[in-house]
Amino acid sequence: MSSRIHSLAKKLKDSKAMTLAEVLIAMTIGVMIMVAIYALLSQNKKVYVAQSNIAEMQQNARIALDLMTREILMAGYDPFNPDYLVLRIPPILNPSSTGIRVLADLNQDGDFNDTNENIFYEWDSSTNEITRDPGSGAKVISANVTAFDISYDHAATTLTSGAGPSSTSLVVESSAGFLVGDWVYISDGVILNNAFVTAVPSTTTLRINPALTSSFGSDSTVAFVKKVTITLTAQTAERDPQTGHFRTIDLVSDIALRNLSN
Repeated sequence: MSSRIHSLAKKLKDSKAMTLAEVLIAMTIGVMIMVAIYALLSQNKKVYVAQSNIAEMQQNARIALDLMTREILMAGYDPFNPDYLVLRIPPILNPSSTGIRVLADLNQDGDFNDTNENIFYEWDSSTNEITRDPGSGAKVISANVTAFDISYDHAATTLTSGAGPSSTSLVVESSAGFLVGDWVYISDGVILNNAFVTAVPSTTTLRINPALTSSFGSDSTVAFVKKVTITLTAQTAERDPQTGHFRTIDLVSDIALRNLSN
C-alpha cells in the first residue's frame, strides 16, 4: 500500500502542472490580446462614424446645391415669349449675397403665381441653414452650412426711392456693375419694365431709356444678370472622432441664365 502511495506522489511531482506564475503570465497575455482587439474595434468604429458623417454632409450639400442650380437655370421661363426680347417675367428678384428669388412660368398658364413658380432661397447665418420657400412656407433643405455666398456676373440692385411713370432716373442702392447699354429689367414682383441704361452718373443713380411706364416702390429690383454663382461651405454634424475637428466641403455652382435674349 505504501509503495503505491509513493508511486502516485512521484507521478504528481514529475507532472508538468502550471505554476501560479505561469497562470498569471497567461492571463496577462490574454488581457493584452483583448485590449488590442478592443482598440482595433474602437478605431474601426471611429473611422466608420467619420466616414458616415462625411458622406451625409456631402450628400446634403450637393442635393441642396443641385436643386438651387436646376431651379435658377429655369429663371424667367416664359413659354409665351420665346424670343425673350422684352421680358415679361423677372428672372430674379431680391438679389443679395445670401438670398435670391426665382420666378418662372413652369406650368405654362401665363403667370408665375403658382407653387414652385416663385421660389425664395435664403441662407440664415445664425442657424447655418438654407431654406426654400416655394410659396407655401419655408423649409430647410440643407443644414450645417457655415458659409454661403451668391454673386452675380453683371449687376443687380434695388431701388432706394420709388419711381413712377415717365421716370428716366433711378435711385438705387448701388450702381456698381451697370454699364451704358445694359438691357435691364425693373420689377416689384408683379409689374415689370425693360429699359436700356443710358448713363451711370453716380454710385447710386442710373439713367434709363425708355422711361418707366409703371410705378415702382423702394426695394423693387433693378437687374442685368446673365450668370449666378453660388459658393457654400458645409461641415459635418459632428466632430471627427479621430481629430476632434469638424470636416468640411467647399462647393461652387456657376449658373448661366438660359431664358434671356442676350
